[in-house]
Amino acid sequence: MMMVVNNNGKARPDLFSRGSLELTFRLLRDQNAQLALEVQNLLQGQKAEPQAIRQTYSTDDPFYKARRFPSDPAADHFYVTLSPQSVGKVVDTLTRLGQELLESSCRGNGKLLVIKTLMRDWINLAEWIILQVDTPPSQSCH
Repeated sequence: MMMVVNNNGKARPDLFSRGSLELTFRLLRDQNAQLALEVQNLLQGQKAEPQAIRQTYSTDDPFYKARRFPSDPAADHFYVTLSPQSVGKVVDTLTRLGQELLESSCRGNGKLLVIKTLMRDWINLAEWIILQVDTPPSQSCH
């Protein structure tokens, strides 16, 4: 997944492409059906505004053409609104899948690269969620 950048030039790790969510769903469904369903349900949610998405990419982007035509479902992006616990479970499950693949004799025709890329996206989201939490003023415990 290529990270979308907001107007402030900062990455939006909570904005995932349809493809990233579908791949995540496929990888999770045999490991954790409930979690896979949560990810799949994101695809039923409200799509990010096409104008906002298009403004974040330059014409030098190799995927620009696909993003220029928002009626193409492959160009859809969705905000991930899962709980922090669910995001952590996604990272954990992808980590276990990657480890199992590394330990097997068959590395899976690029499956490891897909898992690694998705893990990076979900970890970026988890870190972003942590940074969004308002930290209360320092209080001394007595």
